[in-house]
Amino acid sequence: MTNLSRHQLREWTGRGRRALITPDVAAGGPGRHALYAWQTILVLRLLHVLHRDFAAEVGAWAPALQALRAKLDGVSFPALWDLGVFFPNREEAELTSLPMQPGASGVFISLEPHLSALSIQLASPRPGQLSLFPAVAVGQ
Repeated sequence: MTNLSRHQLREWTGRGRRALITPDVAAGGPGRHALYAWQTILVLRLLHVLHRDFAAEVGAWAPALQALRAKLDGVSFPALWDLGVFFPNREEAELTSLPMQPGASGVFISLEPHLSALSIQLASPRPGQLSLFPAVAVGQ
């Protein structure tokens, strides 16, 4: 879901390594894997885009991505569909519907392709769709 190799995931999130983004539930020893919330997976996908498409040094962007992860707490998955993330620098991140504000410089990444990929993996409906639910018999 993150588009990272196992090695990259361990390097970027593991204890004793870079630990740029921390897991939501740390690994608890052999055979107990770290667990990640969808917000953390989204942040890891964006870090991968910065690294792959903009040749960004991942360690330098950790503060901006940690700030973004904090901003995603309490925001619902469907509320993000029309938004993107604007990075004015390597320490800040803003959720915005505008690609770039006039006169501003920075990096803008649309969230839609990442949310779309996550919704498929997590079997979450796209905005505007009602999820199917089992029929329940109602007694009198």
